Amino acid sequence: MKKRGTWHDAYDAQMSLWRWVRTPGGQAFLHEGYRDSVAAFPPENRANGEMLCAAVYGAEVSKLLTAEDR
Repeated sequence: MKKRGTWHDAYDAQMSLWRWVRTPGGQAFLHEGYRDSVAAFPPENRANGEMLCAAVYGAEVSKLLTAEDR
């Protein structure tokens, strides 16, 4: 039987992600993901796609970076 994770395990994973997203590699990953997400929209919807992706990426990164404050 697989051992169930604890809140300590979740905290460690969250903090690892928090540290990684601040590295040059983490930032590059986010920027590439953003560009790929925007590029997936058809040209006629690209402007709306860019606004949507900026809102989603911005909200998620903000949640990650402020998670330790809550």
